[in-house]
Amino acid sequence: MSIEEVQKLQEAARQRFPSLLKEKGLALRKADRPIPSGGNFVTIGIAAGYSLDELRLLDELSAALQGEKEDTVEIFDVSALKSMEEFQAFIPGIASAYQTPVVGLWVHGNLRERKTGYAASEFLRSRYLKSL
Repeated sequence: MSIEEVQKLQEAARQRFPSLLKEKGLALRKADRPIPSGGNFVTIGIAAGYSLDELRLLDELSAALQGEKEDTVEIFDVSALKSMEEFQAFIPGIASAYQTPVVGLWVHGNLRERKTGYAASEFLRSRYLKSL
């Protein structure tokens, strides 16, 4: 497969990502939307354009999050970001994210947790997939 073919597949995955989230009952995070001031808010960034493992994790999360009452969860595609600085709009202070997924947890509007890579995956598994 040529580089151009791979790039086309990655772009197609990025374009399909919002509709995939909707099909799974998950919310798309937009950088310009304010963080809720009440309750728990979790932002998850995955590499939708190139990480099948993270897409599988989303499949698991979509089932686990059905009926989730404590947390509001929104998801964004890190593969659509052009620079590390763009991470700041989603999860402040996580500009040095070199591995995905990335996770931010806000409690009553205050950012309490920032995780990347394996630590982010484990955070999500322990928080939402503990009963699976």
